[in-house]
Amino acid sequence: MLENWMGLYAFNLLINSILSFFTTLGLTQLVIFIFKIHHPRLKTFLWMLPILKLGLDPFLYNFQDWAILQWINPLEVTEGTRMFSLGLSFADGIPFSTIQLRLFDHLTFTMADLIALSLNASILKGILLGVGAISCLSVIRYAYKNFQASAHFKKCVAHASMHQRPVFNARLNDKLIKNRVEILTSNREIIPCACGIFKKKIYFPLNLADTLSQTQYEAILGHELDHLVWYDGLWRLIAYLVCHVFWWVPTRRWMNHLEQIQEIACDDSILGLDMLSLDLASAILDSYKQAKHDSPLMISHLQGNRFLSKRFGRMMEAPSMEKKKLSIYKICMIGVLSFGIFFSRFWIF
Repeated sequence: MLENWMGLYAFNLLINSILSFFTTLGLTQLVIFIFKIHHPRLKTFLWMLPILKLGLDPFLYNFQDWAILQWINPLEVTEGTRMFSLGLSFADGIPFSTIQLRLFDHLTFTMADLIALSLNASILKGILLGVGAISCLSVIRYAYKNFQASAHFKKCVAHASMHQRPVFNARLNDKLIKNRVEILTSNREIIPCACGIFKKKIYFPLNLADTLSQTQYEAILGHELDHLVWYDGLWRLIAYLVCHVFWWVPTRRWMNHLEQIQEIACDDSILGLDMLSLDLASAILDSYKQAKHDSPLMISHLQGNRFLSKRFGRMMEAPSMEKKKLSIYKICMIGVLSFGIFFSRFWIF
């Protein structure tokens, strides 16, 4: 079994990804709790860490310290030589932590090693082939669904035209110009949405763009603009790709929460543009009433009536941005801890 180190490494990816995900998740929630973080945009970054770390961890393994490559079976070593190690070190002022199982001479092994070495080689091979095949199918299915959604969207906006409605909010107008955002309308059944990384565009259904009040129209623009400024769509695309590669890690519920906190962050962003949450709430309600709920584009934006009720409830409370502000000191501390968590080595060799 020891000579099949590639298979053991693959099994490590399978088991350790689950352990690392929940460890990172717990630590990020601890940071949110300790620093009493209520700012939704900052929460978005922290909630993204457990997902993105899944994609990073395979590149953090240190093969030089792996006991398996030294032809040492962790199950057969002398009793008392296996140790649990919890370490914390600093590099350029950034804290990095490790949670590992160690042997003598600083060699490491993992829980996955112990499980794999206890299994029959044929069973292990079957598990790896099955998981790998499902991962490939999951990624292909994800790519196909994105292709379908993209094709449907392109069809909806194929004949979109520039919208000439003026924007009177000075802050919003400056932000639109700075980010070179185009505002377009389509006569197809869509909801207001933003897309583009280099060429940023905000789309409106024609009937809605002409019927919204000026303050409602600008509130929707402010919300969608925040999606573009923070590249929410791109991060969501990457996160879902990671989730489909690591399909066995229970990330679905976490991703739902992540999408919701992104929407809440964009809802709150209009307060910094001197807009009213009530205008955004009424505009969102009008857009959902007019859209076709059975279209692929609409389905991708719907988060459920429960979440919509939660969003409207927050908007009715008219939250103050002052209550969510953090000191520069706290932001730096959170950034350092987040960086340390992201590059830490949890449960891997």
